[in-house]
Amino acid sequence: MNDNPVERFLQHTIGLDSASIGADTLQHILHERWRATGLSAAPYAAFLHDSQDEQKRLIETVVVLETWFFRHHRSFDFMSQHLQAQSPPAVRLLSLPCATGEEPYSLVMSLLDKGFLPRQIHVDAVDISQPALDIAQQAQYRNIAFRGERGRQAQPVFFQPVEQKNALNVDRLYQLKPEVRSCVHWHQGNILDAHIFPPQPGFDVIFCRNLLIYLTPEARSTAIRHLATWLKPSGLLCVGHAERNLACHEGFVQVSEPGVFACWHPQSPQAQNSTTSPKPLKKPLIAPQIVRPVSDTLSPPAVKSSTPHPLKGLEQIEQLADQGKLEAALQQCRDFLRTQPDAVQGHFLCALIHQARQDEAQAERYFQQTLYLQPHHMEALHHLSVLLQGQGRQAQARSLHQRLQRVRDKAQGVMHGTA
Repeated sequence: MNDNPVERFLQHTIGLDSASIGADTLQHILHERWRATGLSAAPYAAFLHDSQDEQKRLIETVVVLETWFFRHHRSFDFMSQHLQAQSPPAVRLLSLPCATGEEPYSLVMSLLDKGFLPRQIHVDAVDISQPALDIAQQAQYRNIAFRGERGRQAQPVFFQPVEQKNALNVDRLYQLKPEVRSCVHWHQGNILDAHIFPPQPGFDVIFCRNLLIYLTPEARSTAIRHLATWLKPSGLLCVGHAERNLACHEGFVQVSEPGVFACWHPQSPQAQNSTTSPKPLKKPLIAPQIVRPVSDTLSPPAVKSSTPHPLKGLEQIEQLADQGKLEAALQQCRDFLRTQPDAVQGHFLCALIHQARQDEAQAERYFQQTLYLQPHHMEALHHLSVLLQGQGRQAQARSLHQRLQRVRDKAQGVMHGTA
């Protein structure tokens, strides 16, 4: 049994496995709340027990809101193609957790691009954070939310610039058009609450990404059971890239498409016809080692050229890594960096491949090179912090985590219009 009352509260309330975010991160969060309340550890625990307002504030501090439009775009592409092929009169989707709205709005934009009409699309968006929902409903975003190619393509089609005095281009604010906003319906809720939605008529697609890895085994099983209840028997569940095995362990059947992190409902025709048995359950990683889609992260604007775009080469390397062909992926990544030595995402991808091969020294080298080229690369900061923490290099890991927190705070400030 956990003797820490704050950890017990987070485990009971939102199912958080404190080990999934790391002891240093949790301690940093607690120090923030101690400073804000002027209390030390023991008095704070008693205050937390009695104050619903402080319980909400603590949860707000723990919840990760980092997201952007079309994050891991292949899942959106597969989802929209799947629903288009079915030609239903209407579709119902769920985004949970929806954070500040980029994911549910991306679902709508993907379907509009496939010819669906707004009246055919119903997206329920759920998050435990009311401030995040408030931001989402405003539907105003800055350039940091349009990080990938798909996001940049959607910006002139579905958004309108907001008139601002003396705004720099990087701080420009964009308002989402009503045709997209009208399709999304917002709810504050907790995935551990089975009564958020009735089991029928059910959702055609559920996006629940990068939440399951943070839950205790008991809370995770409860969450996946709820998702299976809310999803139609023919439905599709899209998860984070370290979570597919977790869903498969509970009876879901994985989608066998490179770069698509999704599963079919256990009762779906695809699952019934599948000869693939669920992969053995592995302990979820603090920092998932599966390679992230390169085109979803910060990249330079497209340049017309007769030579292939560098991102195409990285996508091919990523596909090899997704298929488990790490040696071939690593060799191609090295070849790529010989011709593109300043490619930030090339160094980051090489670091992830080394990490998947459990070569921590080389992974650290390439994470450091990524940060040399792009000091505010949030994913590199996170991965390197976790790597150093696992090696017992606590001071360096803490310094990187604090640096990451400053970058996140600045990004949130830009999003909120306070930076």
